[in-house]
Amino acid sequence: MSTSTDAPGDAIPRDGDNPGIRLARVGGVPVYLSPSWFVIAAIIVLTFGPNVRSAMPQLGAAGAYLVALVYAVLLAISVLCHEAAHAVVARFSGYAVARVVVNLWGGHTAFTTPAPSPGRSALVSVSGPVTNALLALLGWVLLDAVSAGVGWLLLFAWTISNAFVAVFNLLPGLPLDGGFLVDALIWKLTGRRSAGLVAAGWGGRIVTLAGVAWFVVLPLASGDRPSLWTVAWFAFIGAFLWSGASSAIAAGRSLAVLERIPLPAVVRPVTAVPVDGPAGAVLAALQARPGSVPILVDQAGAPCGLVDPQAWQRVAPDQAADAPAAALLLRQPAGWLAPYDARPGATVAPYLAALVENPYGVVVLTDPAGRPVAALTSADVERAGAGEPPGGEPAGT
Repeated sequence: MSTSTDAPGDAIPRDGDNPGIRLARVGGVPVYLSPSWFVIAAIIVLTFGPNVRSAMPQLGAAGAYLVALVYAVLLAISVLCHEAAHAVVARFSGYAVARVVVNLWGGHTAFTTPAPSPGRSALVSVSGPVTNALLALLGWVLLDAVSAGVGWLLLFAWTISNAFVAVFNLLPGLPLDGGFLVDALIWKLTGRRSAGLVAAGWGGRIVTLAGVAWFVVLPLASGDRPSLWTVAWFAFIGAFLWSGASSAIAAGRSLAVLERIPLPAVVRPVTAVPVDGPAGAVLAALQARPGSVPILVDQAGAPCGLVDPQAWQRVAPDQAADAPAAALLLRQPAGWLAPYDARPGATVAPYLAALVENPYGVVVLTDPAGRPVAALTSADVERAGAGEPPGGEPAGT
């Protein structure tokens, strides 16, 4: 089982600040083996070992369990390939990827930025299952080239396992990769990430309940008794799925509150200050329009950046008249400018992703000519979401 983690609220269990043993770097992303992996490896060995011994009694107990251990390692390699695909495609798609971890749950790829768009989210999500499907296809092709024995048994198990991981992860519910595809589809159709998260979260709950029906209810209804091992194993997986799905629903509902905030209720006025003028003009602008966001602009009125508060503190009052305003320039990352939506009923929803991605928590809104007309800050949006009145100092001032 393997999942990616770009949903708000982080629906997937994490490994904390100490993800485990560092194995390598893939595309600049660190790869870790969590100590919890040894638990699932032990379960695989104890489960698969007796089957190997039954199929190949000539190996003996020690040989059979050694083969089972090799299978556990091969399964970990499959998970690594799955997560490496997530990481590589994510980096290509504009995500900041923090790490890849192989753990008790299979593995996860942790992102430090939200999904840039529905299409990119879908691309990242599907890359893992596609990789497992290709590995399964490779194993199937190679089976004819391997003679019967331990090699064939391991290759057959590799093929079946990768096929199962590919299909299982495409089930339409969070926290599985298929859930992120549902999320991306609903997000694209509605324009609201919250709707996608809630729908995919409910999909995860339905998948869990379907598993209960298949593995427990149907056998009981037909007069069979499911094995204790089957019930325990599905309870383990089901708890993971239900928890992830519930977290996604909660995150979607919280996000929906923010998406409904009217844009005019939280935007701040801006004051354009010539970047080639004196630094003292910034102070004069703030005194004239308290609470506004000073924007340094060029001669055409196009925004150049915000005012760096640390640079401002370094300017002595008696030097403000002579110091250039350009010395206070805090250049912004891509996405810090966005067209102002002046339509009635406009909300902050289109700007939330840019606010989260911007390290300064400010998005400057511009008119059709590209001149700054308002500013949106993450602090103001959070206050509005909590029902608090707007106020406080904006970031970057």
